[in-house]
Amino acid sequence: MESGNGNWLSALQRLDVKNYLPLDILTKVDRMSMAHSIETRVPLLDHKLVEFAATIPPEMNLRNGTTKYVLKQAMRGILPDGIIDRPKHGFAIPLGYWFRGKLGAYVRDLLLGETAERRGYFNAPYIEALVAQHERGRNLDLQLWTLISFELWARVFLDRGTRRQACEAA
Repeated sequence: MESGNGNWLSALQRLDVKNYLPLDILTKVDRMSMAHSIETRVPLLDHKLVEFAATIPPEMNLRNGTTKYVLKQAMRGILPDGIIDRPKHGFAIPLGYWFRGKLGAYVRDLLLGETAERRGYFNAPYIEALVAQHERGRNLDLQLWTLISFELWARVFLDRGTRRQACEAA
């Protein structure tokens, strides 16, 4: 499958360089590094290296399901194979660890407290069971995060009208 100006992989790489990197990834790196007074460098984005990489035929970048094939071959003998061949992983936030630790009381108070109970949207016994399972080691951080996000949203957008009505009635 070819794009209008060449190979599909080359088209996706151009899109990444023009949009995804500057508008997402590099923006996040810049914000987080500045927030913590850290000076960052992105050596693989040196313009000469990027221009050279753009001349590499796509079939050399993706070979038999191996991504970044040329880069990985160039680094063999320089970096340990365990680094070169490990699967890609992101920078996940350790929500599970936080929810079992310092934020545990906050999660319970937020999801099982009076404000959430009064609204009546959550099934409190079920939420209690989820929190308890998470505390015992079952990874339910995504589910808890979703509930927390909803509860905070509800406090801002749903409860605001309720507070306003209560103030007007008083």
